[in-house]
Order: sequence, then C-alpha cells, then structure tokens
Amino acid sequence: MAAGKGINEVAIPEDFIHRMNVRYGESWTNALCQALAEEPVASVQLNPLKAQGRFVEEEVVPWFPHGRYLKERPVFTLDPLYHAGVYYSQESSSMFLWHALQALPLRAQEDLRALDMCAAPGGKSLILSHFLGQRGVLIANEISKQRNAILVENLLKSGVQNTLVSSAQAADWGQHHELFDIILVDAPCSGEGMFRKDPQARAEWSLANVERCAIRQREILDQLLPALRPGGFLIYSTCTFAASENEDVLQFVAEHYGFTQIRPDLPADWNIASGEGDPAWGFRFWPDRVKGEGLFMGILQAPDHGGAHAKLNQRPKILFPEMDRKLRPVVSKWSAGDSFFMDGRGVCYRSICPLVELNAMASSIYFTLPGAPLGEIKHNDFIPHHALALANTAPLEVPRVELDLPNALAFLRGETCTVEPGQGWAIAQYQGIALGWLKRMGARMNNYYPKEWRIRMR
Repeated sequence: MAAGKGINEVAIPEDFIHRMNVRYGESWTNALCQALAEEPVASVQLNPLKAQGRFVEEEVVPWFPHGRYLKERPVFTLDPLYHAGVYYSQESSSMFLWHALQALPLRAQEDLRALDMCAAPGGKSLILSHFLGQRGVLIANEISKQRNAILVENLLKSGVQNTLVSSAQAADWGQHHELFDIILVDAPCSGEGMFRKDPQARAEWSLANVERCAIRQREILDQLLPALRPGGFLIYSTCTFAASENEDVLQFVAEHYGFTQIRPDLPADWNIASGEGDPAWGFRFWPDRVKGEGLFMGILQAPDHGGAHAKLNQRPKILFPEMDRKLRPVVSKWSAGDSFFMDGRGVCYRSICPLVELNAMASSIYFTLPGAPLGEIKHNDFIPHHALALANTAPLEVPRVELDLPNALAFLRGETCTVEPGQGWAIAQYQGIALGWLKRMGARMNNYYPKEWRIRMR
C-alpha cells in the first residue's frame, strides 16, 4: 500500500518511503502513504473585501477565519465570482500563515513593510496583504516571468490596494538593508507535501534533489536576510517533509544570524505537529492528520541591536516620476488620493508607498506592478484599467450593469453580451460584484475584459 499510486498515476518513490521508514517507522509511513493515495481536500480562501455572506454553510478552516473546506471541487473557470476575486482556490495547510502572522508582536505598529519573496501564484500574498490592511505595504516578488504574470492577475482580481509586485533575485533585495519588518520565504523545495495532488512532484523527486533544494534554500536566505530590519520576522515555509529542507535550514539561520524562534500556541484538536529540534523549531502538517497537504512553517525573529534602521537613498534615479499637474484633473476624477505617477508605457497609477521609496527600490528592483493601476490617457480620453473596476474604487457615479450567468460568462470570454442601452463607461457585474469594464454606445457595447485573462471553456 505504501508504494501504491492511489489516485496519482505516479508511484510514491521507493527512496522516499525508505527514508520515512528509517526516521519515523513503518506504521507512521504507511499511514502517511495511505493518506497520499486519497482524494485531496478542496478548499478556498475568501476575500474579506468581497465575500460577505457567501460560503456561510461551508466548514471553516480552523486556523484561518476566511478559509473554507468545500464539499466538492467546483469548476472554478465557469464561476464568475472566482474571476471577480470573491475567493481564491488555495490549499488549506498554507492558510496557517494567518495564524502565524497573528502571533507576531507588531499589531500596533503602522507603516509596516513586508516582502513575500517567492510569491506566485499569490495565495500567501493575499493573506499577508489582508493582514497588513492599512498598516503597511507588501511587496510580492516572483522571478519567473510567466508566474509573475499570474501573480499580478490574482492580486488585481482580489482588489487589494496595499501590494506591489516585483521580479528580482534574493541578492537584489539583500542590497536594500533593513527594509522589511516581515519577510516570508515560501522556499522552492522538493515538493514531498504535494505528492497527493501533483504527479510531477513524485516524478521529479530524488534524494539528490532534496539536497540541492536544501543548499538553494540556505543560499536564498543568506542573500536575502540583510533586507530584514533588526527585530524583524522571518516566516519560512516549504511543502516538504525533509528535515534537511526545514529544521536544518532554520538551524542554519539561528546559528549564523542569531535569530530566535517564535512559538504560537495551537489548540490540540488542530492536529498540527511540532517540528523537530530546538531552536530550529516549526510546525508540520501531515496529510494523514490534518485536512490539507504537507507543509512546514517556522517563525524566527532577528536580533534587535537597538540602532536606527538603514535609510533608503533619498535622491534616487527617478524611474516613476510624479504625474504632470496638467494630467492630474483627469485622473483625480477616477481615483481619490494625492499622489499619482505614470510608468514608461503611459499607465497611470495611484501611489501605494512614497515615490521616493519606490524609486529608491526601483534602482535595482524591477517592478511589474509599481502601484494601484488606474488607466491610460489617450487623446485626452481616460481609458480605465481593469483593476480600477475590481478594486471597487471607481467613482460612485459610474453606472453598473448587472449580468446574468450566461452574459457574465460571455463577458469573461471577451464576447458581446446583452445589456441595457446607454452611453459611456460602465462596470459589468455579476451578483453585485464587479467583473470589469464595458463601454456602451446606445444599444451597442465594447467589451474591455483583458484579452490575456479571457476564458475559453464553455
């Protein structure tokens, strides 16, 4: 049974089973492999900005008040509310980040800075963004171009207004000393915790790859940790069971940097196991014990030397200049705020952090989402950005057009849908939730749903 395929077409690697037998015993390993042969549990993260009154009958994920277990996995592609950012499909163990954040002694602080270093596809970034709220700024980083685009899409659909997206290596961020209060590293790993869901994780696994991942994880932290402020917090997680990628990595940080551990209290009925070792201690999620996939998460705090934080360059090269005063009246009709800028492509943004800070970071960091997108000015006309509709920050006087399910799906495919006659810009919505922009010209309409996001399933 231990080596069986179950629902997964690829067998669990024999070397993995042997390693687990040696470390935990045959009985433990058999129970784990039995769980890995079962159907994964479907779960979603609700968006507190949009999901009020929805999924009220679904079971709540114990460690995350906005998490829900689903009785069955729906076809997300054909649900307009999914595309509108009402909820996000996320594995439930990963939602433990919320509980970890609640344990950090910084709740009264304002103007926080947080970095999600390996952020795509965005589930943990959303949790961190909602946790920060109005108290600070999150930078969600993803080096892969394709995965970065997915990250931007998921964040824009959610409507969060405190998050930037970057594409940089750990060493690039490490050059910005003492910038962040919180750094989350969901490290690239051997993926053992995904053996139930992902055939590729089983097929690519090897003992050699486990060790390569452990080396890479230490390199990432070694390069990145100078960016953490004194007294700041490192949240480190993987989706693997290997101690060399988990406790051993935290032990490396504790020994080399003098970090100490944070141990949030847990209810016993959550069935989350404690990590192995001290001070390299964390939480382990075993799929045979919790309703979720395999996960490790640990929290360490940097030593606080009591000095002032390092300062950013106050005279950086201006890559994102403040918007020309002549254009401000056009943009201000569409967005509240007093700080706007444009990127090199002519897209207008509302500033999320001070422009001097953004430009100082941008001297060595490439930003794919440098602010809250508002739109473009073309021939004295303002073309609103898709994000402006989904963030619910468009002017109240902008009309809204309610679509039924067939027309909502047609809109999401980029097709013409049936709407009431009218003139000018309007927000298409489904069940009261914004889907995007359309422009009416009498009985005709133009669909402005982004081409790269359009669905093809029917």
